[in-house]
This record gives sequence, C-alpha cells and structure tokens, in this order.
Amino acid sequence: MGTVTTNIDPKAWRIIEGKLYINYDPGAADGFAKNPTKVVNSQKHWTEVQHTLVSEKLQADWRQNTAR
Repeated sequence: MGTVTTNIDPKAWRIIEGKLYINYDPGAADGFAKNPTKVVNSQKHWTEVQHTLVSEKLQADWRQNTAR
C-alpha cells in the first residue's frame, strides 16, 4: 500500500496450500511452513491487518490531497 515497508530476505517466502506467505527471514518462513497453527492464526488476523493497511493508506491519501 506504500505506507508499510521493511527489509526482508527475498528467500523468506513459502507457498502453503496454494497461498504465498512472506516472512521476515528464511528461518521464520521454515517455522511458519512446519507449524500449521501459524497459518490458521495468520488467516484469522488477516482481515484486521488488511483493514488497518487500507485505513492508513486512505488517511495518507486524504492528508496528501488536503495539503495541496
């Protein structure tokens, strides 16, 4: 969304059940892939994370448009 960035290792991803999961580092990606509970927990929280990212993006856009 252009508001949240971090440096990650480009090898820190896994495809699990046809979905791409990006992690901070390869060790975290391996742990994520080996523990199905982490996948389920991440899915439970994704809607909240997505809403937060969209909200922050909308607020940034609004601030940028009103500053003109």
